[in-house]
Amino acid sequence: MLGVQVISSISSLATNDVISNVEYSWSQVSGPAFDLASVAGYLNRPQLKIPGKVDKLSLDNGIKSGNTYGFSLTAKVTTPSLSVTITESTTIVVQQDPKLTFLLQDANTNQIITSGIAGKTNFKLTITGNSNPYSDSDFGYGFGFADSDAITILTEVSPNPATFTLPLLSGKNSIDLYVATYGSKSVSIQKLTTIPLTNPVANLPTSQAITLISNLLSTNSSVGDLLGVASLLNTVSTSDNSQISTKAAIRNTIITSLSKDIASGDLGAVVKVLESVTSVAGELTQTSANKALDALIESTRNSKFSPDIVKSVINVASNALLLTSNDKSSLLAKSIGAKLTPALTLGDVVTASSANIDLAVAKGASLIPVGSSTIEMATSKTRFLACFLITDKYEFNYCIQAVLANARTVQPTKKRESSLKMVSKVYDFIPLFENGTIADGIVNGYIKITIPYSGTMTPICGRYDRATETVSVDTTIITTNQNGSVVCQTKNLSGNVLLAPLAQVSGSVSISMTLKYFSCLIVLILFLL
Repeated sequence: MLGVQVISSISSLATNDVISNVEYSWSQVSGPAFDLASVAGYLNRPQLKIPGKVDKLSLDNGIKSGNTYGFSLTAKVTTPSLSVTITESTTIVVQQDPKLTFLLQDANTNQIITSGIAGKTNFKLTITGNSNPYSDSDFGYGFGFADSDAITILTEVSPNPATFTLPLLSGKNSIDLYVATYGSKSVSIQKLTTIPLTNPVANLPTSQAITLISNLLSTNSSVGDLLGVASLLNTVSTSDNSQISTKAAIRNTIITSLSKDIASGDLGAVVKVLESVTSVAGELTQTSANKALDALIESTRNSKFSPDIVKSVINVASNALLLTSNDKSSLLAKSIGAKLTPALTLGDVVTASSANIDLAVAKGASLIPVGSSTIEMATSKTRFLACFLITDKYEFNYCIQAVLANARTVQPTKKRESSLKMVSKVYDFIPLFENGTIADGIVNGYIKITIPYSGTMTPICGRYDRATETVSVDTTIITTNQNGSVVCQTKNLSGNVLLAPLAQVSGSVSISMTLKYFSCLIVLILFLL
């Protein structure tokens, strides 16, 4: 099913008082029951969003085609002199999927087939019949597949037959084929069939397997072809340095080939390729890692970039950031923030976590989750909008409406305090105007960072200086130890970190890294003014 979005707002109230607060609560009141809270995520906002199941959205959002669902919004409005509760309801009708018939062939021989070879078989799919309940016309079709968390459309939407190759999913010997149907009156996404796939390199010697995979690449390789090659490459393991170098070169070629599709292509498929090709960190080079990050930054300029794609972007950045020659995490975070924040509504939160980088974008929320940590901003009220105050260099106060947090892995080469070691992420805060440009400023109030900590000795909040790659104690940061966590209360916009004596670090905080050069995480926070 595609997603559903229901919007409500308090437009008028019979009072001259200024509204000081509004508390929202959504519930389902009719239709087949499903777990609204787990699907929508937040039921205390003026906007209810039930995600669809394409481009990194939930595969099963609970709503079914042809059904009618009712939702109710209760808003408790508070003014200095009164409190009023308002309840409104609405219904949505979920459109029915068309009944499709199709023909699946080998594009090279036109022979009808029911199975194929991952990365090699060139499938040709033709929709031969469309029984649509809406008297729709002018149909276009896009074809793709489903994995554990998304449906990825590989082909351009067209009324004509499409040709494509399919990737090998990890641990699977088949793949579910999906079709997106676009008509003049309706849109649907549904499963067509399951196709058994074989791995063409499963029984080959490593050197032959790598050669076969390399030969699958060409200057005309589509995004689907590149995904198939990357998926096969991930099935071949080797400890031979020469073979690792060859595999790394293939990965670099795949990333380079994607450049033409980043700005305007189907972003879901492109990022899916990047996610697959960067999944083996030991087979990335500085060159390929930098190209991958450049591609991610460029992807934010794609008109289709949305919160739904952020999880995959962060997965790609997680490995690529470990090898970059310069810190591109800040530029990536700013690019994501600049793209997402204009479209966010009050209460929206976008989060993504991976091994080496975490991200959270929120608007009008005073508590923002950042991986396993929590950021709390000092807030005030402008009507019923919670906002965070910051003072720019000209000492004007601005209301911050969103926060973006980005965690990345680094290793300081020096320690000003030789007896201390970083045992947490490093938290940076960068103010942004609503158009995404950076504003110089200082925090007017405080920032509280709650950091998980299981050590037996007492840690202390401190600073990490990127320029000198040193750590030090900062007496302006207030440290509060709690059961299982530490709270750092700070006004610093950069370098906030949790420190512990070297002798006390062992076993206190577990941060698993894949490369010997990295032993801690950094978090970058961007504010929207």
